[in-house]
Amino acid sequence: MAAAPEPAVELPAAALFAINERVFVADPKHNGMMYEAKILKFREQGDPSAGPTKFQYFIHYNNWNTRWDTWVDESAVLKFNEENQQKAEVQAQKVRDGEMKNGGKSRPSRAAKKRKRGDGKDEDNADVSEIFQIPPPLRRKLVEDSSLITQSKQLVPLPRTPTVAEILAEYWEHLTEKEPQVKAALDGLRLLFDEEAGTRLLYRFERVQLRRMLKQNPSAKLSDIYGAEHLLRLFVHMSQNMSQIDFTDGETEAIKTAISGVMRFLAGNVHTFFLSEYEQPPQEYVKETGLQ
Repeated sequence: MAAAPEPAVELPAAALFAINERVFVADPKHNGMMYEAKILKFREQGDPSAGPTKFQYFIHYNNWNTRWDTWVDESAVLKFNEENQQKAEVQAQKVRDGEMKNGGKSRPSRAAKKRKRGDGKDEDNADVSEIFQIPPPLRRKLVEDSSLITQSKQLVPLPRTPTVAEILAEYWEHLTEKEPQVKAALDGLRLLFDEEAGTRLLYRFERVQLRRMLKQNPSAKLSDIYGAEHLLRLFVHMSQNMSQIDFTDGETEAIKTAISGVMRFLAGNVHTFFLSEYEQPPQEYVKETGLQ
């Protein structure tokens, strides 16, 4: 049974947020992207006797290494509500559109943390392009996928066969040398897909489709609904964020090995894992999306 979320702890009346509260944090250095986070603690700045004080919050970004926990000004924190969820989705869509048009190439923020080399000098986290070399057959699939959904207004029929979970499991069985760290990375990819697909990996035209699927089966995991098309989008999404997560050398190597291996596996079996045709939804679906 999943653990219940920790109750929010009320702060002084002047504070807008509470400890343990789920929030969004806007990153002005990263195209205004809004990231889900949790408030861990707070501090006041200024002298209350001299006028209103300002608050800062120590936050943890969901799915990020704890070494990225940081203090942010109250002005960067937003309530986790339906309105801001929609804003986050729109902003993420803009980033996704730019990535897809570039065939998966991205321009991560240069504000990423640096780590120490053995000689004590700073070096950037591993080059994104080195970790995420997307094979040409998959680049073509990204372009086709974007065109079919955003221009032709078609959809990937769901649920897909094979699913993301089945593809990752099949890749693991395909390996002759089964290293534990690679298995852990594959399990992590499936978990990340379950958490990110609904908010970060879908085009706006697809959201009604997911909403209908979850209405029929609210407990369904997204890795049991989507297939290769959306798994590939996860890799593109990670290429845009990976350099900002401070992994250990071992974690980085395992992720690099897993993702590169899965992409080679997909590229070598394009006709098995990817659809050659999408489906045309009825007009009432198109009307519900508001994208006529």
